[in-house]
Amino acid sequence: MARWRSWQGREGLRTNASRALRKALSASERVLWQELRGDKAGARVRRQHPLGPYVIDFYVPSARLAIEVHGEQHDPAVDRKRDVYLRRQGIQTLRIPSLDLFDDVRRGEWLQVIERTIHERGS
Repeated sequence: MARWRSWQGREGLRTNASRALRKALSASERVLWQELRGDKAGARVRRQHPLGPYVIDFYVPSARLAIEVHGEQHDPAVDRKRDVYLRRQGIQTLRIPSLDLFDDVRRGEWLQVIERTIHERGS
């Protein structure tokens, strides 16, 4: 669940917001983080990472990959705007439905997609 933040051009504000969000992960984000942390996906993954005016749920810098846990609280208009911004930066976005992370089979399928995408994009 990417949380949109008004970007004021000050790195400190976004960094502070990112720190706060890392402490307040949703249950589905916690499940995914346990699967991705410690290079388990084949590359370093950052959680609640500031990128421009946005804070991205999970980001893989070496693959320029943003991973969003998508719940019902997402605003489609904000998602589209963020996607355009990220695409212009050369960053691909994967959107994972939050409920999929509580199903072992679906979670496993998503982890394979993440690992394959990381490998294909240069990690």
